[in-house]
Amino acid sequence: MSVSVSGSEGRWLYPLNAVETIRVTGPVGDTIVHIEDGMARVVYSSCRNQLCVAASPVRKHGQWIACLPNQVLVSIDNVEVANSENVDMITW
Repeated sequence: MSVSVSGSEGRWLYPLNAVETIRVTGPVGDTIVHIEDGMARVVYSSCRNQLCVAASPVRKHGQWIACLPNQVLVSIDNVEVANSENVDMITW
Protein backbone atom coordinates (compact mmCIF):
# COMPACT_ATOMS: atom_id res chain seq x y z
CA MET A 1 0.00 0.00 0.00
CA SER A 2 1.27 3.49 -0.68
CA VAL A 3 0.41 6.92 0.64
CA SER A 4 1.39 10.07 -1.22
CA VAL A 5 0.77 13.81 -0.96
CA SER A 6 0.66 15.89 -4.13
CA GLY A 7 3.55 18.31 -4.35
CA SER A 8 5.61 16.50 -1.72
CA GLU A 9 8.81 14.66 -2.42
CA GLY A 10 7.67 11.40 -0.92
CA ARG A 11 5.62 8.33 -1.44
CA TRP A 12 5.49 6.06 1.56
CA LEU A 13 5.01 2.29 1.37
CA TYR A 14 3.39 0.23 4.11
CA PRO A 15 2.59 -3.49 4.28
CA LEU A 16 -1.10 -4.37 4.52
CA ASN A 17 -0.35 -7.13 7.01
CA ALA A 18 0.69 -4.54 9.61
CA VAL A 19 -1.36 -2.70 12.20
CA GLU A 20 -0.40 0.92 11.79
CA THR A 21 -1.84 4.42 11.98
CA ILE A 22 -0.28 7.01 9.68
CA ARG A 23 -0.64 10.78 9.98
CA VAL A 24 -0.12 12.65 6.70
CA THR A 25 -0.01 16.45 6.59
CA GLY A 26 -1.44 18.11 3.50
CA PRO A 27 -2.45 21.67 2.50
CA VAL A 28 -5.59 21.74 4.70
CA GLY A 29 -4.24 19.82 7.69
CA ASP A 30 -3.89 16.20 8.72
CA THR A 31 -5.29 13.03 7.19
CA ILE A 32 -5.07 9.86 9.27
CA VAL A 33 -4.92 6.45 7.59
CA HIS A 34 -5.33 3.22 9.56
CA ILE A 35 -4.06 -0.17 8.36
CA GLU A 36 -5.41 -3.37 9.91
CA ASP A 37 -6.74 -6.79 8.86
CA GLY A 38 -5.23 -6.49 5.37
CA MET A 39 -6.97 -3.23 4.49
CA ALA A 40 -6.47 0.53 4.75
CA ARG A 41 -9.00 3.27 5.40
CA VAL A 42 -9.02 6.99 6.08
CA VAL A 43 -10.29 7.44 9.64
CA TYR A 44 -9.91 11.23 9.87
CA SER A 45 -9.24 14.16 7.59
CA SER A 46 -9.35 17.89 8.09
CA CYS A 47 -11.17 18.37 4.77
CA ARG A 48 -14.68 19.80 4.76
CA ASN A 49 -16.78 17.18 2.96
CA GLN A 50 -15.27 13.99 4.51
CA LEU A 51 -15.78 11.84 1.38
CA CYS A 52 -12.44 10.14 2.03
CA VAL A 53 -13.56 9.15 5.54
CA ALA A 54 -16.86 7.78 4.20
CA ALA A 55 -15.09 5.74 1.49
CA SER A 56 -14.92 1.96 1.86
CA PRO A 57 -11.61 0.44 2.99
CA VAL A 58 -9.21 -0.61 0.24
CA ARG A 59 -7.54 -4.01 0.12
CA LYS A 60 -7.04 -5.07 -3.51
CA HIS A 61 -4.52 -3.99 -6.15
CA GLY A 62 -5.77 -0.92 -8.01
CA GLN A 63 -8.14 0.33 -5.29
CA TRP A 64 -7.61 3.83 -3.92
CA ILE A 65 -8.98 6.53 -1.63
CA ALA A 66 -8.28 10.19 -2.35
CA CYS A 67 -8.72 13.28 -0.23
CA LEU A 68 -8.70 15.91 -2.96
CA PRO A 69 -8.78 19.01 -0.70
CA ASN A 70 -5.81 17.68 1.28
CA GLN A 71 -4.10 16.18 -1.81
CA VAL A 72 -3.63 12.77 -0.17
CA LEU A 73 -3.82 9.52 -2.12
CA VAL A 74 -3.99 6.07 -0.52
CA SER A 75 -3.57 3.31 -3.11
CA ILE A 76 -3.01 -0.43 -3.15
CA ASP A 77 -0.07 -1.40 -5.33
CA ASN A 78 1.46 -4.82 -5.88
CA VAL A 79 5.04 -3.96 -5.09
CA GLU A 80 7.25 -7.01 -4.82
CA VAL A 81 10.96 -6.76 -4.19
CA ALA A 82 13.23 -9.77 -4.44
CA ASN A 83 14.95 -10.40 -1.13
CA SER A 84 13.26 -7.40 0.49
CA GLU A 85 15.03 -8.04 3.81
CA ASN A 86 18.16 -6.48 2.31
CA VAL A 87 16.48 -3.42 0.79
CA ASP A 88 16.98 -0.08 2.55
CA MET A 89 14.99 2.09 0.13
CA ILE A 90 12.91 1.81 -3.01
CA THR A 91 12.80 4.72 -5.47
CA TRP A 92 10.76 5.22 -8.60
